[in-house]
Amino acid sequence: MNTIIRRQYQDLILKYSKHFNESDRHGSYLFAGPAHIGKEYIAKLFAKILICDQDISIDCDCKDCNDVESSLHGDVINIDIGGICDLTDSNHRNHSEDGSKKIRICQIKRIERLALLSPSRSKTKIFIINNLDLMTDESANALLKTLEDAPHSSVFLLLSNNLEQVAQTVQSRCHILNIAPINAKLLQNILVDNYAIGDIHAEDIVRLSRAKLNAANEFFNSEDSMNLFNQAVNDMEKIISFDSIKRLEYAEKFSIIFRKEPENFFQIVMHWEDWFRWHLYNANKLNCAPSFLAKYYDFEVKQIFYALQALLNVKNELKMNVNPLLSLEVFFLDLPQF
Repeated sequence: MNTIIRRQYQDLILKYSKHFNESDRHGSYLFAGPAHIGKEYIAKLFAKILICDQDISIDCDCKDCNDVESSLHGDVINIDIGGICDLTDSNHRNHSEDGSKKIRICQIKRIERLALLSPSRSKTKIFIINNLDLMTDESANALLKTLEDAPHSSVFLLLSNNLEQVAQTVQSRCHILNIAPINAKLLQNILVDNYAIGDIHAEDIVRLSRAKLNAANEFFNSEDSMNLFNQAVNDMEKIISFDSIKRLEYAEKFSIIFRKEPENFFQIVMHWEDWFRWHLYNANKLNCAPSFLAKYYDFEVKQIFYALQALLNVKNELKMNVNPLLSLEVFFLDLPQF
């Protein structure tokens, strides 16, 4: 699947790597696009080209490129939620264990310190920062200063799932690369041609993944992804049959999932959104659901719209750190009942 991503975006990457070499080898690049679309792979591909001493290529297999791919290169630093930071005192929390849902200022301070150090193996030190839209305000302000003051040997590759949530001041310091989803029919054809699967199976993967390359890869290669989808559908079918008391019990269950596994939680919410959307399409005689989804409920269209709005509300509230249990209680009680 990575080969597919490479083919899809190679012209874009080669264009910006050329821009990098022509702009005194310095700068910040912001990769913006939906989650699971392949931004991390694209950023790593860009990093390989910037690090590698060979002629500009996307197919190099040298030690530097292999180390970037396996996250072992000392001059390519990856930063994400829950990552390591500069510990300043004995009471400082371990963000890999404390359930942190934001990139903290202490992580940005670590970047600021490392950016001042000379590269160890190459001419360039690269920082790949994932989930740029999930930063605290103080982290965003600190990053802005880092982008402005970093030496020419440092390059920043910033990844965002939601460009609107990235501070305008940070955006203004970056070359923005908008990564669009691949055409659904093209992805279906690629799956059929490269993985020897039938049209129906390929179409199911495209619909489950919303035509996102990384998500399609996970559904194709990982039973866990399919199991999570099936469990999400089973849970929703139970919830719409429950009375208010049982719904409140389920709210408590999912508030725990949100605290312990936020990425899985939002993946479940996305599956619920798809499930209700497929009911909406079915109500309008449109065949847009996976082939294996044979059971539909006789929802009124207004009930489906109401459920989708409730899903949007609970997502927004939880991203704004509203009390998760309260938000989920309201959400489950608002759902239609069968």
